[in-house]
This record gives sequence, structure tokens and C-alpha cells, in this order.
Amino acid sequence: MNLKARVKEQLEILEIQLTPGEIANGRKWRDEGRCILLSQAGSRFDFTIEHDTPNAKFCALGIVNDDWVFSQLGLNTPWDDAGYACLLVIKDELNALNPKGSDEHKRYTCEGMKNRVLEERRLRAKRLIIG
Repeated sequence: MNLKARVKEQLEILEIQLTPGEIANGRKWRDEGRCILLSQAGSRFDFTIEHDTPNAKFCALGIVNDDWVFSQLGLNTPWDDAGYACLLVIKDELNALNPKGSDEHKRYTCEGMKNRVLEERRLRAKRLIIG
């Protein structure tokens, strides 16, 4: 099963297990940009969540032995609104990387976008000089 399918499956499980309040919090944190993906390596994702208290939460998600593992501050913990928000962010990231399975869309890093724009400007300038 690919990662997109695994994320979808886990979200469906959590929508049954979590309370409506936890699901609402998770969606709110994702929608407001308070759940931030810090790093990804393979099937491990590290996040920080700036929630309604002064202290940020540090969370990690990963797949171990074909099961999702959710941890906070390095300790495996039961799934909650923070884990739900993290999965929503992963889902968004995967969809942005390959929307509708198309290779037509690319995501650029800041440096990659600068390089692309500079190359387009060079080509345009070259056409103006030649043409």
C-alpha cells in the first residue's frame, strides 16, 4: 500500500476513534497553519504544533512494522487531535507533490524557484536580442 493510501486509511480510523472536538481541533490547527512539518525522512515525519497554550507540541509520525506510530517528545502516545492534524498536513503535502497523479505541476524550493525564474529571464532576453 502506498503512503497516500496509508494516510487516508489512518484518517478514516481516527475519524471513528477521536471525539468531534479532537477532530475539529486537528482541522483548525491544520487550516490555521499551526501544524508545521519540520522534516521528513522516508515514512517518518516530524512536526511542531503551536496550539492554544503557550508551549508548542513536538510530534512525530512514522510507519513501523506496517503500523502508524504517533509520538510526542519521543514517547509513543495514543492518537489525539495533534496526530490528526499531522496526518492532515501529510495528506496535503502528498497531494501538493502530485495533484491528481499528474506530472504537470512542480513544487519548488525557494532556491529552485529563483533558478527557474533566472533561466526564463535569460531565455527571454536571448529571444529579444536574436529576434
